[in-house]
Amino acid sequence: MFPVKNRQLIAGNNFAVLPRFIGKIISFPPDFIQHKIFFKALNYFFESYIKEGELAFLEGKRVTIVVHDLFLKFNITLSNQTIQNADQIHSADITIAGNCYELLLLASKKEDADTLFFERRLTMEGNTELGLCIKNFLDSIEIEELKMGTYIEPLMNKTISGFNFIKSSS
Repeated sequence: MFPVKNRQLIAGNNFAVLPRFIGKIISFPPDFIQHKIFFKALNYFFESYIKEGELAFLEGKRVTIVVHDLFLKFNITLSNQTIQNADQIHSADITIAGNCYELLLLASKKEDADTLFFERRLTMEGNTELGLCIKNFLDSIEIEELKMGTYIEPLMNKTISGFNFIKSSS
């Protein structure tokens, strides 16, 4: 397992962290099952972007995403027009890390990426040029244009609302 920070909701700041037991439940399935689901979903949702070459900047690069409060870590690369699990032998070109709430805010565009990184609610280490390409790609996505986007957006909004409820009740 990898180090996990901020395991509980910290009163008085903007961090929303799932209770540890929820993270343990979500991370319970073996990595190969988590990865199979994660990569199948990414390839499904981003199929048109991959075909149009909009993710070509990931070709041969290794991006690590760490979700602290869910105890999850994914190593991503693009190879043969497929988003896939990158080997763990080589170090990541860039690592993006944070808690589920902040990553959802980034993906849903509910909060500006620069703000999330500037306030250190998300961290990015490594190749800044690659990080900028990722940020620009995320900024260009219209969620409703993704496959099943009409289902994803309400789900993300409900999840964010749940986090906001947790934050407000602590």
